[in-house]
Amino acid sequence: PIVRPPRGQPGPADTVLRLKTSTPGGLPVAVLGAGDFTGDEIIPALRRARLTPYAVANREPQIAAMVGREGGFVLATTDAERAIEELPGQGLVIVATAHDSHTRLACAAVKAGHRVFVEKPPVVTETDVEQLTTVMRAHPGAVEIGFNRRYHPLVRRARARLRQESGPTSISCVVKELNFQHDHWYFWPNQGTRVTGNL
Repeated sequence: PIVRPPRGQPGPADTVLRLKTSTPGGLPVAVLGAGDFTGDEIIPALRRARLTPYAVANREPQIAAMVGREGGFVLATTDAERAIEELPGQGLVIVATAHDSHTRLACAAVKAGHRVFVEKPPVVTETDVEQLTTVMRAHPGAVEIGFNRRYHPLVRRARARLRQESGPTSISCVVKELNFQHDHWYFWPNQGTRVTGNL
């Protein structure tokens, strides 16, 4: 529904689209960033874990609204910090936005009393490192970082195989990067390079 200010009292447009009137029970989750990774990985993981999708944020309002409806969220917004503020009580905030916003949003969510899962890379600058480590020291256990390759089946097989060895061992592997156009956002200076983004 569209909420309009009272007659004669113009106000700023609200950045939140309410998709449901009832608030579901359970641990509320805010997902910041509604790109392909959110649709392919994050939302299915929320369903498997039986967590409650509450707020979704994306800089493009039509994407936030579409993912919000399809994912069963209570509200959609273009304002990631507003999504954090709207969580009813302590919840989980998943940060899957552009790389340069990961630290700022993770810190804001932790300071608001939420647990945070921040996708890689958690930082792209030295200032980011200082900010995130300060928050993590003040709130131990509140932040999980999505270096997800450690859970890949091949990595698990390699670990199992290494446990069988008693002496020096070498493992050779090939890492293949996807080819991106030269103007892809991965190469933007504020995104921290492909090395920072993946390693």
